[in-house]
Amino acid sequence: MAAAGKTTSRSSATSGPSSNGGATIAKDALRVVAGAVALGYAGREILKARKPRVMGVPLPRKLGHVDVRDIAKQVSKIAAQVERASEDVRMASSQTKRVAKKLS
Repeated sequence: MAAAGKTTSRSSATSGPSSNGGATIAKDALRVVAGAVALGYAGREILKARKPRVMGVPLPRKLGHVDVRDIAKQVSKIAAQVERASEDVRMASSQTKRVAKKLS
C-alpha cells in the first residue's frame, strides 16, 4: 500500500506542473495576441489622424459639395503663376549678373 501511495503522490505532482505550464503558455499567448491587437488599433488611429497633403497643403477629408475638377484647375493655375514668377526671377538674376559683369 505504501508503494501505491507514493505512485499517487508522484503522478499528481507530475500532472500538476504540466497542466499549469499549459495554462501559463495559453495565458501568455493570449496576452501576446491582445498586445498585437492593441498595437494594430493604435497604429490605425495614428494613420487616420494624418491629413493627406499635396505640396504641403493639407486636404480636407470630406469634400462635401466641392467639385474636385475645380480644385484641380485652381491648383494648375497656381502652378502656372509660380512657374511664371520663377521665370521672372531667373531673368532678373541673369540681367543683374550681366550688369555686374559690365561694371566690373
